Amino acid sequence: MLKVFRYRNYEQGKFEFHPRVNLITGLNGAGKTTILDIIYYLNNGRSYFTIQDKNLYKHGHEHFRIEGQFISDGVERHVKIISEG
Repeated sequence: MLKVFRYRNYEQGKFEFHPRVNLITGLNGAGKTTILDIIYYLNNGRSYFTIQDKNLYKHGHEHFRIEGQFISDGVERHVKIISEG
């Protein structure tokens, strides 16, 4: 599960995933790559695209929040990242 609030082009959203296979589709600019970047950020502590969080804030805002719930090796983990400029 992913939750996003004011990250890049998302005002807010919640995404549920199947434990085995998932397919992300949409038009250009719809936010597919942003979903992948959120997953990357939650696992690595930074965006794949930039080291400055201010570049990830939704236009007109100075903060974002992303959350993820993962199961790895049978252990459930919850990660929340809040960035404020």
